[in-house]
Amino acid sequence: MTAYESKSTGWWLFGIAGFLVVLGLVLAVIFAIGARPEALIGVALVALGLLVANFGVLTVRVTGAVVSWHFGRGPIGWTVPLERVVGVEARRSPWYWGWGIRWTTHGWLWRAHGLDAVWIELDSGRSVGVGTQDPDGLVRALRRAVESRP
Repeated sequence: MTAYESKSTGWWLFGIAGFLVVLGLVLAVIFAIGARPEALIGVALVALGLLVANFGVLTVRVTGAVVSWHFGRGPIGWTVPLERVVGVEARRSPWYWGWGIRWTTHGWLWRAHGLDAVWIELDSGRSVGVGTQDPDGLVRALRRAVESRP
């Protein structure tokens, strides 16, 4: 049973991805007319655009046993058993930490949009930040789930 779910959408990433896909298709068509190897540049740009688009949405879920998050529809994500969670805190992250998956001075940060993140402290002493457009809701859901675990 899902106790909490939210999606953060980085619309600007979709703009970049769309530009790369269109540019790649145009180049592929132009160079393919002459059957030139440069057509691969266009194909590579399309693939890069699709990869960038995959990082445009970060979904976070809290269930009775785990907290998990993933980008897009792909396999890029992480799951943490709630029994490993020892602390939760909402914080704003600096813009220069970027978006996507980043190593920061506080640990790994997963972010698709905005500057808000919920930092989850694990029993190993490590922390991981999960970007969200609803930090207060995610903190409440995690605290409720951690407190109600057996």
